[in-house]
Amino acid sequence: MKKILLLTFLLLPIFTYAQEEDFTNPNPNIFIDVELEEDSSPKVNIYDLTQESAMYVFSELAKLQESLKSGKIEKLKTSKEDKKATGKISSDLFTFINSVYLHCAIKKATCKEVLESILEIDIINSKINNKITCSNINRFWKSWIENDMEKRHSHQTKIAYISKTNEFNRVIRPRYTKCKTTISSILKNNKEKTSSEFFTERYSSLENSDVNKTIKLLEDIKENIPDIYDQVGLS
Repeated sequence: MKKILLLTFLLLPIFTYAQEEDFTNPNPNIFIDVELEEDSSPKVNIYDLTQESAMYVFSELAKLQESLKSGKIEKLKTSKEDKKATGKISSDLFTFINSVYLHCAIKKATCKEVLESILEIDIINSKINNKITCSNINRFWKSWIENDMEKRHSHQTKIAYISKTNEFNRVIRPRYTKCKTTISSILKNNKEKTSSEFFTERYSSLENSDVNKTIKLLEDIKENIPDIYDQVGLS
C-alpha cells in the first residue's frame, strides 16, 4: 500500500505539469512527432546585397555632385544602413567593382568612367579636408592586385583591343595609379578657390558625367548579367 501511495505522489506533479504547459520531451532518444513551424525569415542573397550597395554608392555620388554644385559642402554617403559612413567605400565592395571594371574594359578596351568615379570621391574628400587622400582608388588597386585581375585582363583582352589597351595602361592609367600626384596637381591649380567655388565650377556640366556612365553600366550589368563574377571568370 505504501508503494502505491509513493508512486502516486511521484507521478502527480508530472501529470499536473503536463496539464498546465506544452509537453517538452526530456529524452531526445524517444521519438515524438512534433509539428514545427517553417522558418519564414527572408533569405539574404549576398551577391544581390553587394550589387545594390555598389549601385547605392555611385547613385549617391551623382546626387552629391549636384549638391556640391549648389554650394552645399558634404561628404559622400557610402552606406544605406550606416548613416555615419561617409567618404569611404566599404572594402567588401571592391571585388565587385573590380569585376565591373574588368568586364567593361574587356568589352570596349578601356573603361575610364569607373576609375574617374572612384577617383572623384578622393578628390572631394581631399578638397573638403584640405589634405590629399587616396583611400578609395588605392584600395581599388589593392583589391585588383589581390584578385589577380591584371592577369585576367591580359588573358581576356580581344586582339582588336590589345594596342588600345596597352596605350591606355601606359599613358592614361597612371592618372589613377598615382593618385597623390593627380590630386595634388588638381588642388594646386585651384588653391585660391574655396570648396564651394571649386565644386561649383567643377560640376557645372554633369549631364554626360563619368559617374552617370558608371551608374548606367551598373544598371546594364544588373539587367543582363546574372553574376558578374562568373562573367569575368572570378568565381
